[in-house]
Amino acid sequence: MSFSGISTDSRSVKEGDLFVALLGHNFDGHDFIPSAVKQGARGLVVSRSVLIEEEPISIFRVEDTLEALGSLARYFRRKSGVTVVAITGSSGKTGTKDLTQAAIEACHSSYCTRGNQNNRIGVPLTLLSAPENTDVIVLEMGTSEPGEIESLTTIAEPQIALITTVSESHTQGLESFDGVMEEKLKLFEGLQEGGTALVSGEPEVLSCKAK
Repeated sequence: MSFSGISTDSRSVKEGDLFVALLGHNFDGHDFIPSAVKQGARGLVVSRSVLIEEEPISIFRVEDTLEALGSLARYFRRKSGVTVVAITGSSGKTGTKDLTQAAIEACHSSYCTRGNQNNRIGVPLTLLSAPENTDVIVLEMGTSEPGEIESLTTIAEPQIALITTVSESHTQGLESFDGVMEEKLKLFEGLQEGGTALVSGEPEVLSCKAK
C-alpha cells in the first residue's frame, strides 16, 4: 500500500494522498474528511470512527493522530538515510536555516523548512515532503511549550544541531530565561551518536551549559 503524499489540510489534498485528521484547539480535522476524500485522498489517519461511502479508502485508526504523524515522519527519515540539520534559537533561526541550505545546495541536493512550518505539525510535514533524491534536510525548530523541542528532535534524529542564541525576549510558554535555555538545549539530546552540536557565543552561559 502506498500513497502519493501526506496532508493535514483538506484544501491541499491531491489525488492519492494520505489525509491525517488532526485535532486542534479550534478545529477537528475529522470534520474535513468528506472534503479530503472529494479532493482525492485514498487513505485516512483518524482517532475516532468515521463512515466513508467512497471506495477504495484505507482507514487507519490511532489513539493520537499528531503522534501518528510524527511516527510516520520518523520512519521516513530513517528509511531515507537523509542527513538532517536541526536549528533552533530565540532569534536568527530562519536566516541561519536559509544560509545553511544555500551553502549545502552548492554540493548536495537539499530541502528545508518552508514558511513557519517549525512546530509539531510542520517539522514532520517537512520531513515527509522532501523530494526523493534529497541528501540533506535543514529543519527550523520552534517552541512555545516545554517538551516541544525534545519531541521534534526525537522525530528528526539530526546529525547536526545548532542553537543560534537564547534570550529573554521569547519566553512565552516557557516562563523564564532559564526555561527557554533548558528547552533549547533539549535539541542536543536527540542528536545521533557521533553527531555535531553547535552553539553561538551569545549568551556565554549557553556555551557553558552546552558542554
